[in-house]
Amino acid sequence: TGIPVTTLRCGLVVGAKGSSYQLLARLVRRLPMMVCPSWTKTRMQPVALSDVVDAIAQVLTTPSDESRVYDLGSPQALSYKDLMAATATSFGLKRRFISVPLLSPGLSRLWVTLTTGAPKALVAPLIQSLRHEMLARPEARLLTQRPPTTITEMLRDAVIEQGDEAIVPHAFKAARPSKGPS
Repeated sequence: TGIPVTTLRCGLVVGAKGSSYQLLARLVRRLPMMVCPSWTKTRMQPVALSDVVDAIAQVLTTPSDESRVYDLGSPQALSYKDLMAATATSFGLKRRFISVPLLSPGLSRLWVTLTTGAPKALVAPLIQSLRHEMLARPEARLLTQRPPTTITEMLRDAVIEQGDEAIVPHAFKAARPSKGPS
């Protein structure tokens, strides 16, 4: 107690090598038509990885005697469905989205795991969290030297960084059983 702590809060971080971005990119690249359950209407504000790094640098170079909480995110809020459409546009792809009025986290988890190749242990908590809006509170935004990266810019930067390389994030790699004594 008594030690000041600074907390940076954010939703989906967009960076070419990040597991959340790779889940999104793999879904959009592999599925020309997507059935979108009701959770895809949930609004959020993704944040560029470069903005997260800038925020960490600012916090580290601006000591404080009191605890603080900052929210990071893009200037605009959008739904997960709109983010998938923007991601498709960043790849130069046309995708069709069909909304369905049900919320099925179990089915969504299974579908995302099968389609992306990501482990169930990674996908399950992410899918569970998607029913909650992840919006940056205006009064809690961290003021940095530059404005937050727009959604179009962060997706463009991730596509450029990834290029033609097939990226498998560390979180996608299956845990290997430990080699204990035989």
